[in-house]
Amino acid sequence: MLNISNGMNIRRLYQVLFFVTFSITFTVSKVVGSDYQGQWIGMADSNMTNTWLCFRKQMVLQSVPQVVKVKVACDSKYWLWVNGKMMVFEGQLKRGPTPGDTYHDEINLAPALKPGKNVVAVLMWYWGKHGFSHNSSGKAGLYMDGMIGDVPVGTDSSWKVTRHTAYGETDTPHPNYRLSEANVQFDARLDIGDWVAPEFNDTKWSAAEEYGKPPVQPWGALVKRPIPQWKDSGLKEYENVATLPPSSKGGVIVARLPYNAHVTPYLRIEAPAGLVIDIRTDNYPPTIKRGVRAVYITRDGVQEYESLGWMNGHEMQYTVPAGVKVLSLKYRETGYNADFDGSFSCDDVALNTLWEKSRRTLYVNMRDTYMDCPDRERAQWWGDEVNEIGQSFYVFDAAHGPLLAKKGIFELMNWQRADGSIYSPVPSGRSSDDDRTDKRTGIWNSELPVQMLASVGYYGFWTYYRYTGDRQTMVDVYPAVRRYLTLWKLDSEGLVIHRAGDWDWSDWGKEIDVAILDNAWLYLALKGAVEMARLTGNDADVAGYKLKMKSIEGAFNRTFWKGEYYHSPSHNGDTDDRANAMAVIAGLAKPEQYA
Repeated sequence: MLNISNGMNIRRLYQVLFFVTFSITFTVSKVVGSDYQGQWIGMADSNMTNTWLCFRKQMVLQSVPQVVKVKVACDSKYWLWVNGKMMVFEGQLKRGPTPGDTYHDEINLAPALKPGKNVVAVLMWYWGKHGFSHNSSGKAGLYMDGMIGDVPVGTDSSWKVTRHTAYGETDTPHPNYRLSEANVQFDARLDIGDWVAPEFNDTKWSAAEEYGKPPVQPWGALVKRPIPQWKDSGLKEYENVATLPPSSKGGVIVARLPYNAHVTPYLRIEAPAGLVIDIRTDNYPPTIKRGVRAVYITRDGVQEYESLGWMNGHEMQYTVPAGVKVLSLKYRETGYNADFDGSFSCDDVALNTLWEKSRRTLYVNMRDTYMDCPDRERAQWWGDEVNEIGQSFYVFDAAHGPLLAKKGIFELMNWQRADGSIYSPVPSGRSSDDDRTDKRTGIWNSELPVQMLASVGYYGFWTYYRYTGDRQTMVDVYPAVRRYLTLWKLDSEGLVIHRAGDWDWSDWGKEIDVAILDNAWLYLALKGAVEMARLTGNDADVAGYKLKMKSIEGAFNRTFWKGEYYHSPSHNGDTDDRANAMAVIAGLAKPEQYA
C-alpha cells in the first residue's frame, strides 16, 4: 500500500498554480522619500543592545474604511495592538533584503478600528547586534506609513515613546555570536502596566524623535515583505497538562510539546516578589554555542506573562522556586505560514515515521529564512537551503510554500560582492568587502565556493523554477548568476581550477576528494545555467557553458576513474564516498560505473 499526494504530477501542478499566483516580481525597488508620509522615529539614548521600546499614537476617526493598509518597519521586531487588540504577533523580517535596505510589513488595521478615539500601540525589540541572519542597522527605529481616510497614521513626533523598564539583561551565559537575538529577561516588579489599553495615561511619555523619511540612513530603502505573517496558534495547553503540578516543589517543571516547534512560553502563577524563574527548552545547547532562554522575575500576587522571544524544542522547562502556585502553563506556536498539503502513507510504520520526522525537521528550519538549525545559528546557509528547497515542494501549498525559497534566491544574489563572488549566510552582519569575516561580532562575509555552485546550479535555483514555472525570478537573477560563473576557470587538462574562496571548505568529514567535488559541482552549475540562459533569452551564453561542460566530461573519467571507483591524483587519502556519489548525481558517471 503506497499513497503519495502531490506525487507524479506535482511539478506540473506547481507550474500551473504559479503562473496564476506569481504575477509580480520580487526585485528590490528603491522608493524616494516623497512617496512616504511617515518618518522613522525613536528615542534618544536607546541604541543599546537588547532594548525594548513602547510607542503609542492616539487619533480620532469620523468613520472607518473597510480596508486600512499601513506599512510598518523597524529594527528589529515589533508587536502591534489597536485599541488593546493584538493585530501583529512578532512583525518584521530580519534585516537584509540587500546589504543596505530593510523589509517592511503591510498590515490591515481596519478590523480593530472604530469611529471616535483610537489608540495604536507598538512594542519594539531592538537587538542592536549583527548575527548570521540579521544585518543590524545600528540604530533603534520604528516606521509606519498610511492613511485612514484623510487621517494620517504615519509615525512622527506626535507619537509617544518610552523605554520598557521591565525588560533587561540576563546573567551569563548569553547566546553565541551567531544569533542576533538576546535572552529575554522580564522583571515584573518594574512593569509599566497595561500600556496597550486605550485608556492608559501616556502624558508622561516622551515625544518620539524624528529621523527622516525612507530611504534615510541607516535603514535605507524599504522592500515589501515577500512572505506571509507567521502562523499563530494562540495560547495552547501542553501535552501533559493533566499532570503539571499545582504548585512547585522546586526544580524543573517539564511541559511537553507535541513536536519540535517554535514557541513562546506562558505562565500564570501566584508568588511573592523577587523570585527568579528560568525558562528554556530541551534544545538549549549545553556547549559554548548557546541558544536563547528566558528569565522571569516575579512581582507579588497573581500574575501572568508570555516571553516573546521564540525558542524551539520538544519540551519547555520551567525552573520554578518551591512554593510558587502554578495556576497555568501554556505555549504559543508560531511559524512559517504555509499549509501542509503533501502527504505520504504506506504499510511500513518506520517509513511513515521517517516522513513525519522529515516534515517536522523541514518546517522547524523555516522562519525569516531557511535555516541550518533553529537553536544555535538560525542561519541561511545555502548548502542547507538547496536541500530544503527540493523537499518543500512535496510538503507545502503552492501559494505560500515556495515564497521562502524565492526570498532566499534574491537575498543571495542581491548580496553579491563587487568582485562577482557570492556567499552565505545572508542576510548577515556586513562590514565591507575588504574586511571579509569577523565572527566575534556576528559579521560574515566569506565565500564557500562549492556551496555557492550548488546554490545557483541545477539542484538550487533551477529546482525552484522546475517546480514553480516562475520565469520572472530567473530573468531577474540570471545576470548575477552569469557573473558569478565567470569566476570559475578550467586548466589545460579541461578540469576545474580549484577556487579556495574565503573559506576553503568542501564538506564536513574526512577523506574529502576536493578535485572531484569541484568538477561535479561546476558541471551541475553549468547545467543549470544552460537552462536558465535558454529560458531568459540569453541563448548566446549557452555555447560557452556547453563548451565547459564538454571539457569536464572529456577529462573527468580519463583523470579520475580507477576502474572501480573515482579517486583524483591530488587526493592522498581513502576513496571519498561523497565524491563518487556526486559523480553519479552530476551525470558524469555512466550507468555501467554506478556499482
